[in-house]
Amino acid sequence: MTAEKCLESVEKKIESFNLSMDRDIVSIMTDGASVMAKIGRLSKSYQQLCFAHGIQLAVIDVIYKNPKSKVNDNENETEDLDTDESDAESDIQEDDDDEYGDFEIDDVGDRCEEEKIEIVDDFKSLIQKIRKIVKMFRRSALKNEVLQKYVVLDFKRERQLLLDVKTRWNSLAIMLERFYELRSCIEKALVDIDPDLRLKQEDLKLISDIEKTLKPVQLAVEALCRQDANLVTADAILNFAFNHLRLQDSDISKRLFNALKNRIKERRTDLSGVLQYLHSNDQNNINTVPELRPIFDSPSRRKVETVILNLIKRCHPEKLQFESNTELDTELGVACESDHLLVLSPPTKKKKSALHVELDSAIDNAMAAKSTGISASSFSQSEKFLLKMIRQELNLFENGGNRGLLLSNAYECLLLVKPTSIESERAFSACGYLCSKIRSRMNDETLHHLCVLRAFFQKKCKRFITSLPSL
Repeated sequence: MTAEKCLESVEKKIESFNLSMDRDIVSIMTDGASVMAKIGRLSKSYQQLCFAHGIQLAVIDVIYKNPKSKVNDNENETEDLDTDESDAESDIQEDDDDEYGDFEIDDVGDRCEEEKIEIVDDFKSLIQKIRKIVKMFRRSALKNEVLQKYVVLDFKRERQLLLDVKTRWNSLAIMLERFYELRSCIEKALVDIDPDLRLKQEDLKLISDIEKTLKPVQLAVEALCRQDANLVTADAILNFAFNHLRLQDSDISKRLFNALKNRIKERRTDLSGVLQYLHSNDQNNINTVPELRPIFDSPSRRKVETVILNLIKRCHPEKLQFESNTELDTELGVACESDHLLVLSPPTKKKKSALHVELDSAIDNAMAAKSTGISASSFSQSEKFLLKMIRQELNLFENGGNRGLLLSNAYECLLLVKPTSIESERAFSACGYLCSKIRSRMNDETLHHLCVLRAFFQKKCKRFITSLPSL
């Protein structure tokens, strides 16, 4: 489907709800595929490219081979049996209704879908050996009994090894984390079973480096994909991931830091900077090291004025009807009491790791934080007046005042912009869950109504659970 046809279909669907892409949609959230980038250029609304997709591409750049670089003569070579069977035997759950979702790598923008996903040569032999060890214990009850004997001695309860899904990098991180956690028990069990499979110290060091590198990135993706995430918390989450990668001295962390920096730089727009400015009255709210400043660079005063003016014109056109400043002057300096600051909270009450606690603290701090002007020669009389009022409110805001009416309207619009396109992925997963082999004859309208009802009752259930007193 072409970009023009896709945009036309979306507009028709939105019009069925008596909405308009031009007037009611602040921004569209898409991945980075070329057709989606063209849709963003054709659309009158803003476009936010998915941060989670950018992180996924950065991980692929570092850990997985580029399929386009393969030599055609090698296509018929057989892979190791261990890697081919990863998907079939993985016990890492694939819940389509998961709040965070899984992060697949077999259908990304600039990758060939039909090519096999392979780990780069630097890690391939080690990952294959780990998979072989994991499968050995999982397939044999007797060998697993030997392992669990040592596990119970160290951890006071049984803990099973996990096998990754070959096309999901987050499952690779989970597998390595559990493997490294049980490394001493595995080493003792291999002495009794097969000493030739024992890992060297440099192998364990590499496992630790990969696991420590992927862990903060995995937590960042999960936080970005929460339903209450916005561009303010996205900056805090990304800064958290960058800082943890920067503090590590391993080769893989440095490579992932650079790859992630390039991918996020492509996706962070002026919307993030303007929202940070309106949220905290500080154009340099994100404390970053010099090498990250090009990514989290704040927009100029001119750009702030332009974005706010465009938002007001599109989403609040009634403000252009004022012929005098009398009606707006009464609203200047009025605080936006209804600002619905979205504070992220974990969906469950599981015991958090230190890394989880640090990420939650960064998100809470981001949400708790409270140049040359644009030329008005090309504007109409009403637009010139609107720009004048925006400048007055910005001057008041910068000098310690509260957000006025126009800034509050722009702020509320920008809070609606999501940092990822995971909501559409959740919709696809919900449709796949409802339209199963048993219920395969439902028409589109029935499926649509079921999805709406399902989302409504889930939201109502969450509100009921959060209203219950904590035990």
